Amino acid sequence: MGHANISGNPVYQFDATRCQGKRVVMKSTFCATALLALACLPLAAQSTSVPDGRITGKNYAERAAAAVQLFATLSPANPNFPKEAMPFHAARLQVGTDIPGTLKTIDRMLDATLKAKPDPFNLHAVMHGYLLNRDKFTPAMKAKVKALAAGWSYAKPIGVSMNYELMRDGSGWLAAQEWPDLVDKDGNNAAKIQKNCAGWLMRVFNDTTSRNASEYDAPVYYGTDFGPARMIAEFAREEKLGTAARLTLDFMLVQTGAHWLHGYHISSAGRGKYWGSLNLSPDASSSTSGMAYLFFGGDRPAFLGHAPQTYWLAHPGHTLPVDWLPAWQASLPDDRLVLATHLAGNTKVWKMAWFTCGYGLASQREDGSAFSDFLYKECRRTMLKWISAKPGSTFTFIQENRRRPKEKILNAFAYGENPYCETMQHEGTLLGVYDVPEEYGFWKSHAPFTQSGAIIKRTERDGWIICHGGSILFAFRYTQPAKWSQPNAKEKLDLYDCDAPRGGWILETAPIATYAGGGTDAELQRFGDALLSKTKITDKTNSSPPRLTFTNLKGRTLDLTWKPMDAPLKDQCLVDGKLLDYSRFNLLETSNAFQPNQGPLTLMLGDARRVYDFKAWTVRNEKN
Repeated sequence: MGHANISGNPVYQFDATRCQGKRVVMKSTFCATALLALACLPLAAQSTSVPDGRITGKNYAERAAAAVQLFATLSPANPNFPKEAMPFHAARLQVGTDIPGTLKTIDRMLDATLKAKPDPFNLHAVMHGYLLNRDKFTPAMKAKVKALAAGWSYAKPIGVSMNYELMRDGSGWLAAQEWPDLVDKDGNNAAKIQKNCAGWLMRVFNDTTSRNASEYDAPVYYGTDFGPARMIAEFAREEKLGTAARLTLDFMLVQTGAHWLHGYHISSAGRGKYWGSLNLSPDASSSTSGMAYLFFGGDRPAFLGHAPQTYWLAHPGHTLPVDWLPAWQASLPDDRLVLATHLAGNTKVWKMAWFTCGYGLASQREDGSAFSDFLYKECRRTMLKWISAKPGSTFTFIQENRRRPKEKILNAFAYGENPYCETMQHEGTLLGVYDVPEEYGFWKSHAPFTQSGAIIKRTERDGWIICHGGSILFAFRYTQPAKWSQPNAKEKLDLYDCDAPRGGWILETAPIATYAGGGTDAELQRFGDALLSKTKITDKTNSSPPRLTFTNLKGRTLDLTWKPMDAPLKDQCLVDGKLLDYSRFNLLETSNAFQPNQGPLTLMLGDARRVYDFKAWTVRNEKN
């Protein structure tokens, strides 16, 4: 990728030098067998420059430096809102840009924050920025930071979410370390604040590393969790707490790295709000994908201007494993399967993600979880992303659902999941069935097709919507009647909708190399011909419980039957007649990484191993 920069150099070219199943560290995003497919790409994809606001770099140090330089040149939309503004202010202090003026701006921000409603995002941003720059803060500014921390009560857990706990409790613990005479608004002294906050933080660290993060792979909130975890790791002088924070951050980075493909984070997610937080790529980064880009890199520059929280992983420090983890992630083959388990509270989630040359497909099941679980309020059950020179290379099945479990109020577009829909995945094939009771109130489904140019051409044949994405061919269909509806102009989507409360759907994908040659039309024709001649559908989705059987392009037969969500999985997911037992998934299992439930995490890199023992909070390097 060349040296760190934020504008100017041509760095993005496709050159077809990746080989099947192995990762060759070069500029290409395609396998060697995909050479003929390049003919169908727009000329603009062949060579582009780094636009303003994008960064690049050949390693973490260069990308982090470029990100800091970028943030130091930008101005926040709201300079008095620390969550948004402090990363820009802290970057300016770090690089020495108008230090007197920046300190005055921060001082005004502190005044406004002290008058505002307490917000853990603001508390973390202020405390993190202060700890990085305490030598530059005036005594009066330090007193305001102390007053902000003292304005909270640390008498009981904050609840709400993982990020709230990490931000409030991490900031409170570090404030009590910084000011031993600190007293919170309920009269708790520094010792009591630290005792309470340490207990709550250790609970989060233990739960995350043994049962997986409650905000797993969330496009915004998982990255939000990285910030306070790193703050605690960098600045806690109590060894156990600091070590637990550091290793928990490593754990979360490993999970993210397993789902990272050349600049794209491809996973189902515990929280995914609105289409904008899902429709991410190097052209539009969230906190999670922005931080992953800093750490693991990508094949083209990334735009981080709308993800200021990325700064919390970019600033200098001593706790990030910037040699081992990026090298481990770079060792992962493009062709891989990732299995994971998330057991957060009473929620049970089983995840699968399949990656191949040019794209990745991810999904999850929630067997054993209640229909009334708050998981469905925000989670994202399916995700297809493909590598593209255009933004918007995202497809995910959307079904309307309630805003909250007990409210008969429609949730926002692309926000949350319908608890009465279930999926099954085998490699690049994904099935869904749903059986929504009338009393639930919402069941309309949307299949979103981007208008951004990431779909080069789209056609229809015998019920299938067939798409060419440059690095992927994919096709979608419903089992019940469907039609094109009014496009979503705001999100630039064409919507293919079905209004049946009971039914099913199929998503089939193929690498472009499988059908390469002769240009876009010829490739779409061959792909469509194969769909019509080689696949087979047995549709029983009108019955109760709905059942859908599909023989895919590779000749594998997927058989999915709907069941009540809160019941355990028995024989509802079959591949060639054999049970696909999601409940047997480990905490993480993929190429070069394995963690059994409740066990240590082992990473492999060449003849070396790195073993994380989260019960003892130790990490050791070994030889295979």
